[in-house]
Amino acid sequence: MTASRLILFTGLFAAAVVAAQEAAPQRTPEEIQAARMARTGGLVTHRESGGVIVIIDARPGAKAGEWDALKADMEGFCMVAFEFSARPLGRGETPLKAARAALSGKGAAGIAIVLSDEGADAPGMTVYPEDRMAFVNASRAAPKGTAPDVASRRIATQLWRAVCFAAGGVNTRSPHCALSSTVLSAGDIDALSARMPNPDACAQVAASAGKLGLGKVRTATYRAACMQGWAPAPTNDIQRAIWDEVKGKK
Repeated sequence: MTASRLILFTGLFAAAVVAAQEAAPQRTPEEIQAARMARTGGLVTHRESGGVIVIIDARPGAKAGEWDALKADMEGFCMVAFEFSARPLGRGETPLKAARAALSGKGAAGIAIVLSDEGADAPGMTVYPEDRMAFVNASRAAPKGTAPDVASRRIATQLWRAVCFAAGGVNTRSPHCALSSTVLSAGDIDALSARMPNPDACAQVAASAGKLGLGKVRTATYRAACMQGWAPAPTNDIQRAIWDEVKGKK
């Protein structure tokens, strides 16, 4: 087939496709959904046996159903079972006690996350991955006066972070890294194939230093340090010669 005939054939085929599309009746979204349902049968969900990630909203005035959309998102993305409950803390009860209660007894949770109001002076989030629990302080994420929609968005984000910190979401994919597995016991520590994080994890610590206000440690050859202006005073003849050479050039 010559190039001109190929071009002609391609054009005729495209025109035929467009004509067929224009002739076909346009379906409404409802009709498309009905056809998809008839073809697939819709979506079904199966929950395997095992513990769930329980998120307890222990704030005063907590409302049932407030986090239904978040629950659906968490289950959809994490592919594990979640339960949300609105249960303000009782007299003398602490978030720690509430978490321990959720993790013990018949039908115990696999992970417990407690959302509460602990005040502006308390930590914003506390995570105990070895004990399968985490705590989110709503008072820090959304102080009094925060717009309701902003508060809800911030708290939802913190709950996501707490879930990942407590339930293995920060595990690295590198097999040779101290972060490569969920550690729940001393035996799990012994079973790790590495005794320190991989270089990428350490690099992330270094990248966070500025925001955390940490002083960085730099390592370089003595000549490079002299050229960069941070070398300590020379301690031997070799360093003295380099010092004098670099300083003499400035």
